[in-house]
Amino acid sequence: DDDRLRGPESMVDVTLGDTRVWSSFDSGNLTDIELSKEGDTLHVAGRTRHDCEGQPCQTDNRSWYHFRVANYQSYRSIHFTIRNLNKQTRLYRQGHSPTVGRTDNKGETSWGRFTNNVDAILCGDADSDFSDEDVADRTATVSLTLTCQYHVTKADTNLKHLSVSFSQPWSYDGMQQALAQITSSHPLPPDLFPACTPDASVSVDIARLVPDDTLYCHRETLAHSLEGRLVDMLTISSCHGLEQSREGRIPNLFPDKSVSRAHSFGTKPVVIVSARVHPGESPGSIVLNGLLKLLLHKTDPRAVELRKRYVFKIVPMLNPDGVFRGHYRADTRGVNLNRHYNTPQLDKHPTIHALKSLAAYHHYKGRLFAYIDLHAHATKRGCFIYGNNLEARRQVENVLFTKLVALNTPHFEFEACNLSEKNMFSKGKKDTLSKDGSSRVGLFYATDITHCYTLECNYNTGKVVNTLSPMDGNDVDNTQTLGNLPYTVAHWEDVGQAVGIAFLDLKEVNPWSRLPTSEWGCLSALRSWIVSYNRNTPKMRGASQACRGRVNAARRLYANPKQLPPLLLAAQSTAMRMQGRADANPTKPVASRSSRHASKAPSCHNLSKPRLRQRAAAPAPPAPAQTQAPSRAASGSRAAQSYAHVLAPRSTQPPASMRASKQAPLARSVEQGSRSLPQRPQLSSPGMPRRGGGEKKASRRHPLSLRGVQLGPT
Repeated sequence: DDDRLRGPESMVDVTLGDTRVWSSFDSGNLTDIELSKEGDTLHVAGRTRHDCEGQPCQTDNRSWYHFRVANYQSYRSIHFTIRNLNKQTRLYRQGHSPTVGRTDNKGETSWGRFTNNVDAILCGDADSDFSDEDVADRTATVSLTLTCQYHVTKADTNLKHLSVSFSQPWSYDGMQQALAQITSSHPLPPDLFPACTPDASVSVDIARLVPDDTLYCHRETLAHSLEGRLVDMLTISSCHGLEQSREGRIPNLFPDKSVSRAHSFGTKPVVIVSARVHPGESPGSIVLNGLLKLLLHKTDPRAVELRKRYVFKIVPMLNPDGVFRGHYRADTRGVNLNRHYNTPQLDKHPTIHALKSLAAYHHYKGRLFAYIDLHAHATKRGCFIYGNNLEARRQVENVLFTKLVALNTPHFEFEACNLSEKNMFSKGKKDTLSKDGSSRVGLFYATDITHCYTLECNYNTGKVVNTLSPMDGNDVDNTQTLGNLPYTVAHWEDVGQAVGIAFLDLKEVNPWSRLPTSEWGCLSALRSWIVSYNRNTPKMRGASQACRGRVNAARRLYANPKQLPPLLLAAQSTAMRMQGRADANPTKPVASRSSRHASKAPSCHNLSKPRLRQRAAAPAPPAPAQTQAPSRAASGSRAAQSYAHVLAPRSTQPPASMRASKQAPLARSVEQGSRSLPQRPQLSSPGMPRRGGGEKKASRRHPLSLRGVQLGPT
């Protein structure tokens, strides 16, 4: 346990008689602890540590505190004084108070808040609060001193210890225990497939072995952090569309070779959800826990439909080192990881490198539908979403999702959402890092998906409470409006469940939808309302030409050979290799949980891409008699060839074959005296999809025709 200590033992583990106060544990943070007693009152004083304190990379983040008190029952009250906090006076003016946990002898902890005698005293210059996301960037000479008092009662007699923290903690060890409990409670059926190897043929009816609605939950290690801690990933879906083949093992990812990769799910869209890139934002983990409770519910018809329609990739902790060390915002190198998504480096940002590789892999397969990153906010009240600024038609779908979340929980504030251009490119006042390096913007650059969000939840409370419409089809609506009180676990978990339900309403497949009983009545009417709302709301308005130009310029920058992360090429190569294996054995029967998923046309999301639209419309080519599977070297060469055409210099003239193919039908039409316009030719290059704007428009988009990162055919 020596590595768990965050400094000299005398500063983080102090005793006074039988009473002990310490912070040398997972997610603990308090140093310079001093104990004294005055009559029947115990005085506990200490200060919060900076992220990476005592190192050259020390930051000014010092909002998080978490410590424990044991053997205090002989006192009538405990007076706490916590010094050196970040200047977050607005948060405490709004009523925020520390969280207290009472742990009994069985190890079970009940959490609540200090209800009275909480004071925040400003020390230093009384400059104004910042209003952006970078609330932890403060002048080192300005700090808060927090005082609060705990009254000891008879209920404390059988308690093991008290825990005091900035917000309800969700530690690294706690997350590992929760994941172990999930996988043990929802194991994969042993007879999921009768064959032992992915290449073996299956001659039995698999649907009779395991029902389609069977819950599929698979845990694996996505990567390791800088200090070697696990970055876990859960794959949650149902057995609808389940294939015998498994997903590819991307280079430098999934290091545990003893654990098989998750199965493939045909054409099911993929939703990626992540949390805790900022270690002190523990409400994000509680929101994620609410979503997991919904996804893993075996009888709720909404959960059954969600698993049937989507594949959820859950990454619960992106910064396990920062969480373990009790940091507020940075990793062990003092880096804000949520500003390095455009150019993550394997040796410096391994967890971000892994997440972007995962997103790129599913994007190349044409399956990535949405990404949501879960955070907490210290200044802006309520639960709300930050999104990207898209062109007008896509912006309607972008804003529509946020409204659907608000329709399914009383505690999400639609009016507080911001999907503006300014919120994509603004910079922090201290570190000057732009938000275009955040997860929602960086992955939007890389994949161009519409639904790419940051979900923020205030540590304390909100401003409004939504009035929910009744559920259609559910006679017993157990939804509880908890009121505009300080947020509890129930508030945050309810927001997480609403996020999952919004994905059902987005496809109009929610069995207990609130839309039919709302003022709009149906999704199309709500979409029309969003069109008008966006037109009259500047922060929701569609992207201007200048904004689209900035996005395209950023994509050109990060598609440069010197800037393009190698992970994108590796992810594409893996996706192509897996596709090559399937194409190389067309006559071999492929085991699938549901043939309708494998045979139906691509989803609406995939049809938005011109290349996939043509693929859906064109008849399937006849299967060859026999084709040998490409080798690992051949697949790499194939990836390099498709990579080269994207990075080639832009030609000022279209290819000769294109000019000839366009001139030939024009000459024939003139000779025949036809008055009709000739049809545009089909572009022959696999990286240049046909577009309605003609050959000139396709040529202009050629270097980034697949949104800057899709480097070749899948």
